[in-house]
Amino acid sequence: MNKLTKIVLFAALVLCGTSCGGGDDDPIPVNPVTPDPPQYPTFDAPQWQNEAQGVVNKYESTMTAYVTLPDSLSDKAAANDQIAVFCGAECRGYAFYDNDAKVWIAMVYGNAGDALAFKYYSTATRHLYNATATVPFAPDTQYGNPDAPQVLSLNIETQK
Repeated sequence: MNKLTKIVLFAALVLCGTSCGGGDDDPIPVNPVTPDPPQYPTFDAPQWQNEAQGVVNKYESTMTAYVTLPDSLSDKAAANDQIAVFCGAECRGYAFYDNDAKVWIAMVYGNAGDALAFKYYSTATRHLYNATATVPFAPDTQYGNPDAPQVLSLNIETQK
């Protein structure tokens, strides 16, 4: 190899080292490994509306709930999604969606002080969500209102 060829190769290596990402000021890009998203169980559509009908004459007191989904779920909501209100394992009310007001409305049945929990079922994902907190049943009152519904705080069900 002659002297001129060695100089050209050396110059090419130096230039590549500074302008091709090999120098100290140009870190080599790294493609981070993203973990797979968690896999949650899917569920068949619940029969909450039918369950709620069974308590209509069982309790003397009612309470109306006006609720809405959190922003993280509201844009994925579908017409056949469901929200229901439970006291323990018993379904105490079933919410109907008012498309004009963008609010879910439920007539809830129970006794003063009953701890109520909301559940949401997404037909698009077939996932079930549970409320993070309970609400005390208060006869002849409202939880939220049509103009300011309560935003549900929900966690996805991780066990089938």
